[in-house]
Amino acid sequence: TAGRSFSEEGRSSTYEIATFDTLSATSTHTAVIIWGDGFSSTGEVVLSGLEGAVEGTHIYQQNGTYSVTVTVTVNNMEQASDIGVVEVSNADPVVTMEDFEKATLDTFGAPRATFTDQGSQDTHTAEIDWGDGATSTLAIDNSDDSVGGNHQYSYPGSYIVTLSITDDDGGVGIATTSLLVAQPNAVVSIPSMTLVAMCLSAIIMTVSYTHLRAHETRHDLVCR
Repeated sequence: TAGRSFSEEGRSSTYEIATFDTLSATSTHTAVIIWGDGFSSTGEVVLSGLEGAVEGTHIYQQNGTYSVTVTVTVNNMEQASDIGVVEVSNADPVVTMEDFEKATLDTFGAPRATFTDQGSQDTHTAEIDWGDGATSTLAIDNSDDSVGGNHQYSYPGSYIVTLSITDDDGGVGIATTSLLVAQPNAVVSIPSMTLVAMCLSAIIMTVSYTHLRAHETRHDLVCR
């Protein structure tokens, strides 16, 4: 094998994973790569005279150290195998936070705050620094990788808001935006899908209750 190779989780990488010598360039050579994460694939064999190489493309979904086995078969008969190592590094989350929008003098509308991570098996936590000395742990909606929370500013001023997403391997993604507060006790909200769903549920419950009361009123009139 070609020794130690390197990649990043969630990224498709092509490796020259092994080299070999052959006694006949006209023989049929095939290769199988066992990637060490439960997957295998057929390798592409490239010959140059009596020297050969095995290439393969693979995506590791999680960072770590993987033992890779390469087997080359000649004329469907003779085989040779060797083991190499692929080091897969962690990918940091990428965070997006939209600018705040003023609804009234003391209320700011909700920008969307979302993140992506190439490590599809990672778990995440979210923390926000509101810029006035206060920090909060935010709720994460895993259905669309959004975060939500709210805060009240006691004093007017200009604030830098910093959102940090940390994965379970220590990778951190950061996004910042600025906020100008003109009135004391201004309220700022960032809705995740979870919060939106809660609002929709409240609306549905209100409509259902109103409809039920109207039905009961009509029934009462009929009975009377």
